[in-house]
Amino acid sequence: MAKITLVDDDENITTSVGLALESHGHTVKAYYDGAAGLAALESDPPDLRAVDANGTPLIPQHSHLRLASAESHNGARMLRRSFNFVDGVDGRGHLDAGLFFVCFVRNLQTQFVPVQRTLSADDRMMDYLEHTGSAVFACSPGLRDGEYWGQRLLEGKA
Repeated sequence: MAKITLVDDDENITTSVGLALESHGHTVKAYYDGAAGLAALESDPPDLRAVDANGTPLIPQHSHLRLASAESHNGARMLRRSFNFVDGVDGRGHLDAGLFFVCFVRNLQTQFVPVQRTLSADDRMMDYLEHTGSAVFACSPGLRDGEYWGQRLLEGKA
């Protein structure tokens, strides 16, 4: 059966879901905070080549995990994190909540853009998302002795 990683800060939910999955023969690793869950996934990445007895991929072809993976983009990697927010309710009593996504890349054209194009075209999760804005920031590396802030970025030195 499948090897499943559960991450939720509510230990009761994680335990209940984990027990239900284990009762169906799955192996479950549970984490109660996002940092521990991310660390586990980074050290034990999902096997995108795994298939069932019929040859069907265990991780669906149109899943966010597969489409955003470095394996699906010639090894292009991003350091990425998502953060949930709840900001009360709007004027009509609807919950003002969502998720924002931050990623760090060296080259937008070879890392970020191809992944986002793939996700927008094929990711089944897109049916549930509403994109409201984007921004790109250039971050200068740290200073070496004798350098001014942004020198390597401004002078094109790596």
